[in-house]
Amino acid sequence: MADPGTRLISILAAACALFSLGLGGYAAWDQDWTTDERIHLGWSERFWNTGETERDSVGRYESKTPIHVPNVVLRRWVESRGVESEQALRFAARAPQLAWLLVTLIAAWALGGRLGGPAAGRVALLLASVDPNLSAQASVATTDMPLAAATALSLWAALAQRQQPGLVRASVLGAAIGIALIAKFAAVLLVPLAVGAAFIRK
Repeated sequence: MADPGTRLISILAAACALFSLGLGGYAAWDQDWTTDERIHLGWSERFWNTGETERDSVGRYESKTPIHVPNVVLRRWVESRGVESEQALRFAARAPQLAWLLVTLIAAWALGGRLGGPAAGRVALLLASVDPNLSAQASVATTDMPLAAATALSLWAALAQRQQPGLVRASVLGAAIGIALIAKFAAVLLVPLAVGAAFIRK
């Protein structure tokens, strides 16, 4: 049976995680478009519709990636159901970001657990949940939230592969790094870190 302290941390961590998701969801529903969101979604919508990947025709297209295709698809699906409200369609375009936040929180919990055991995992979840940057980034359709999720997942998979090598863990590591690279070009810096942590030993 868990001691009262452990139980309290578990309850706080779970409550803060739900609050973070709720706060991000409320902001995604309530706030207007940011400048960069329309450009991210515009590039991804064109990519989804035509397969076109050029980045020179529109300013700031140079940094855009297909990571927001799910956002575009969900918005179009909601629109096809007869929804016309701009606020509802905007929320649909942002909803996948909340899924990325959930992945980030779960990965933080798993990574903490790998590094320091169950108690460290709960503390990691608690600390990630109260970071206002995460809930804020989860409320807008930009690349930061997918990158955060893929980075945390990559580091967890790297440590899991190092401690217990296996095909499944190596595959998860490869998939997580791939998602990070799709999310943002700067994720190339993650590759040597994650691969080194997974496979290089003294």
